[in-house]
Amino acid sequence: MKTFRLPSDHCPTCGKHIDACTSIEHGNSPKEDDVTICYGCAEALVFDAELRVRIMPEDHPARRDDLFVLARYHMQQDVWRRAQ
Repeated sequence: MKTFRLPSDHCPTCGKHIDACTSIEHGNSPKEDDVTICYGCAEALVFDAELRVRIMPEDHPARRDDLFVLARYHMQQDVWRRAQ
């Protein structure tokens, strides 16, 4: 895993400040249409060409990817635990 700095941004769902991401595959830096999950609310997000985030469209292929679905589920559980 490798962490990358990003342009300062905010989650469009919860407003959490986003300025970094961690790669779980290959250690590659993010690029347009790569996916991420908000640490604040577990929203599924996609990077645009400027590495800003937007909500992942419902028809994005990652929504059917088992690894992404499982990672998001675990993040949702973590968000819930932190809220307790």
